[in-house]
Amino acid sequence: MEKGRISLRQFLVMVFLFTLGDAILVLPATVIYPAKQDAWISGLFSLVVGSGIIYLFYKIGNTYPDKSFVQIIEAILGKWFGKAIVLVFIFYTFLSTGILLRELGAFLLTHYLKGTPMQVVMALFIITVALAVRLGVEIIGRTAEIFLPWVIATILISVTLLLGQIEIKEMFPIYENGPKPILLGSLQFIAFPFLEIVPLLMFKQFVSDQKLKYKHLFWASFLGGFVLFVATFMAIVILGPYNAGNVLYPTLKLAQEIKVGSFIQRMDILVATFWLFTIFFKTSFYLYATTIGISQVCKMKEFRFIVFPLAFLAVPVALNCARDIVDLNEKLVRIWPFFDYTVGLFIPLLLYLVWMIKQKRKKQPIISQ
Repeated sequence: MEKGRISLRQFLVMVFLFTLGDAILVLPATVIYPAKQDAWISGLFSLVVGSGIIYLFYKIGNTYPDKSFVQIIEAILGKWFGKAIVLVFIFYTFLSTGILLRELGAFLLTHYLKGTPMQVVMALFIITVALAVRLGVEIIGRTAEIFLPWVIATILISVTLLLGQIEIKEMFPIYENGPKPILLGSLQFIAFPFLEIVPLLMFKQFVSDQKLKYKHLFWASFLGGFVLFVATFMAIVILGPYNAGNVLYPTLKLAQEIKVGSFIQRMDILVATFWLFTIFFKTSFYLYATTIGISQVCKMKEFRFIVFPLAFLAVPVALNCARDIVDLNEKLVRIWPFFDYTVGLFIPLLLYLVWMIKQKRKKQPIISQ
């Protein structure tokens, strides 16, 4: 099994990058489309709800600090029912690997690698991901730490160069269509960055400093969520709610709007590279969670020999999960949140409820007859 260790700092960097993941490119449109100019309200509301979800994950992780999420499920729900839930979780992480792979392929072929076979793009990317997973959690943690400054620099530079194009009038009228569109937007905003964090509970047992507190998880996930909020807000006030809600990648469109004289242009290349980093880490985390989960369920002593078979199996999953990029985005908006809420909210709530009942029973005095 995995013997590597990561520092608390590395784990929090992983949480931050995971929160951004594919959402930095995909999320704004899925929130703005239903909520229109009120999508920023959806974002603020989701940041509050997200902090509660992160607290739930923190409490579950602390039920058995030395166990992974898969082991916690079995410990709380029992051998047979626990294994059934574990299989649902593993199916989710593996399917997520395929979905992310398809997102990457669709994006690159649409914008930068036109005419390249999608299978080639996916194969090259998943091989890189599989190599990272085989090298172990320490390498993933260190790599995330190395790339963090570049990610932050890209965010700060992009936002700074866009400030002059903001049109506050695009925010109005506020609350034009009532609460329903805002809530619909919030469902997307909660699912993408926050509920999908649950696989990172597979990494918690490898944190060398076990003094992980809620405030650590809160700030790492909140900062990631705040970046997504800023991206959504900027898309509204620069592109306008109609345009932002009807393009596939508003963040990329924003980057294309950046022009400083004749020497700073085509910032979309920088944003696309930034997105490749974040989706690489998110895909690595999902594939890692899948392999570790399977190895723990099957009581394997070594997980590395199943990494590449699972990685290559993800390619046909990616190819067959949608007909084209439009169909993919339609499924991400209408179908995928069901999986997120099932695995990221329902299962954690079930675990915490059962654990609380068990703890309460332990504290009850035994009354002799």
